[in-house]
Amino acid sequence: AEGAGGAAHATRGGRRLSAGPGGVDVDRAAGWRARRRHRRGRGEASMRAMGLRSSPIAAPRAAGCARRNTRRRRVQALRSLGSQAGGADGSGACPLGDAPPRDVQAAAATPSSTASPDAEPLASASASSCPYSAAKGAAEEVVDAVGKTARLAAARARKLPRVDLDSATFLQSVIKAATDPAGMAGAMLDWSDEHGMTVGIDNPIGPACVATVDPEVVEYVCYHNASNYKDRMLPDAFRYVTKYKGLTGSDGEYNRQHRLLCQKPFLYQPNLHDFAGVITGRVDELVSAWGEAHALAEERGVGGGDNHSGEYATVAADDGGRPYMRVDMNEHSQRVTLDIISMVAFKHDFAQVERTRREMLTATSSSGGGGSAWEPDELLDAYNESSELMGQLFITPVPLIKLMSRLGVEKIRRLEESYATLERVGMALVDKRRTELAERAEREGGIRAECLLDTLVTATNPDGSPLSNDDLWGDINDIMAAGHRTQASAMCVALYHMSRNPDLLAAATAQVDALGGRCPTYEDVKEGRLELLERVVKEGLRLHAPINLFPRLAGGDDEMPTGHKVQKGDFILLSSYAMGRNGRVWKDPLRFDPDRFLPDNLVRMQEERGKALGLSEKDIARQVQRILNGRDFVYTPFGAGPRSCIGGSFAQMSVALILATCLQKFDFRPSTHEAHQFGEALPFNYDTTIVFTEGVHLEMRPRVDAPVSDRESEAEAEAAGHA
Repeated sequence: AEGAGGAAHATRGGRRLSAGPGGVDVDRAAGWRARRRHRRGRGEASMRAMGLRSSPIAAPRAAGCARRNTRRRRVQALRSLGSQAGGADGSGACPLGDAPPRDVQAAAATPSSTASPDAEPLASASASSCPYSAAKGAAEEVVDAVGKTARLAAARARKLPRVDLDSATFLQSVIKAATDPAGMAGAMLDWSDEHGMTVGIDNPIGPACVATVDPEVVEYVCYHNASNYKDRMLPDAFRYVTKYKGLTGSDGEYNRQHRLLCQKPFLYQPNLHDFAGVITGRVDELVSAWGEAHALAEERGVGGGDNHSGEYATVAADDGGRPYMRVDMNEHSQRVTLDIISMVAFKHDFAQVERTRREMLTATSSSGGGGSAWEPDELLDAYNESSELMGQLFITPVPLIKLMSRLGVEKIRRLEESYATLERVGMALVDKRRTELAERAEREGGIRAECLLDTLVTATNPDGSPLSNDDLWGDINDIMAAGHRTQASAMCVALYHMSRNPDLLAAATAQVDALGGRCPTYEDVKEGRLELLERVVKEGLRLHAPINLFPRLAGGDDEMPTGHKVQKGDFILLSSYAMGRNGRVWKDPLRFDPDRFLPDNLVRMQEERGKALGLSEKDIARQVQRILNGRDFVYTPFGAGPRSCIGGSFAQMSVALILATCLQKFDFRPSTHEAHQFGEALPFNYDTTIVFTEGVHLEMRPRVDAPVSDRESEAEAEAAGHA
């Protein structure tokens, strides 16, 4: 219904019907109700035949559709029905007053919709109580089915070059990949350079596979025929320790339902506005800790020269005697982003930034500024160790893992202990939140979800049972792990490259200063006031993708646009890392250049690529529009298709705000640390995500020209008044 006391309207036979808080007007609806009763019997039969839920409004229309014999007329009728799903008068109001809000319906129907984070049954993710929404969903399914047939035919008709690798070449590549920081993704780049962007592999040690970095083929796998490639290939070790639960470790309908449930808070714009305040508030605390450490160093006259002791944070003096800080940003970034994701998703504060502040002040206070101040951190240690071990056990099958576990093999023991720690911490959050929700329900007579954890704790399965502890921990673990590591790596990459490009750093700082010293907001990102930082983040994700591979499993036999025959169970190797560094798509791919993502440059790139492929003008225009909308298959740092990362957009927004908050107060310069002796090259590796094994070392100084915010001016004036 439109608002608390508004009216919804429908039209039938030229007569306007009103539905207010009391329902449909009886006098005006009498004729319609009589016709409804007369047609309802055959209407319900037609609805059942079409897989729709019977309703007094949709049934006559469904009956009419069933009487038509041609596909064209049926699709047209269903389109007409679907177009009225938001209200017969086009107002977006449902003629039934008890339907859920449209934002909740939309979020349940499509991953790209926005939705309220209010808790609701898990089963409702696939079905709405509104008959209009049910009819619209069925209409879209029919239209999509027709469109999919046409898309598949067009994709297969566009024959792309076919290349096949012999077994010897493949095995040589596997051996080489064992020492490549990017693993098999590095081999895929070699194949693209030496053979072609898509290669078929007759794997002598496992299932056959097709490896591709061709955006056209990736689009086929992740869009045109995504239903055949909806399952993700994961290491057995990961599924073993996560009990086949979570967004990453599950498949099928279970995965779809949990994705719909978990992604809602990260798509709902009012939430994003609130999340932005959490992000900038916690980063401001980190920046304040940097400032305290620097002030203490100045007060104590700390020096250190070329001290590269490798400690967590050191303070030394430059040639002019002015203190500056050498920091491993890899550690700082993980601390602050773990705080951010836990506060945003779980309303819990791990106080990692406060731990950072204590460590920095202790290190600064110690002799020479290089003393050890490390505090044990079981949560981050468990995440980092488990990821490292997972990378080492990537291809180990579950039966062998179970045997190694019974034999007490150290790697398996450490992996199980790490995940036991993560599960213990995660379930402690659940138990605490359950208690708080029960107390609030008793006090207030009901529960309104305030975060994702509330939604999960109060959600139910389709049979009405609550989610199990394993279900809850699986989702919590995925959100917490992926949420903080993705943001942390992107923050590191962006600061590292900006520190080595003074012009870029100056331009980004100027854009931040244009805010006048106030706190950056979600609206600043949305309205383009931080567009350079957004491009910096995108370029960092292109060059150092959070994940190196997002392989798929074929659900059935198929033929790729390249002519490669695929059988059920075959692997399709896809790589964010290799696609981001594909020299056949990106010019000078190893150069850090945020200007690639200027709209004009994106258009030019797609037009040149389309002409080289011989695409029609219509297809080129479609590719251009897709990359401008951020829904292309050229730029895939978070994967692509139905199994892509649910928090990709949130992560990009978050990192842009993190960078803006850092640049407001601090200046960054390259470190002379031995880990970065090769200039712009940033040492990295992949386990489950990208990791910087040598750290990301930067030198930081407080800005002397930082604009003063209104809040700071007021605080200074108040302090002066008290004095």
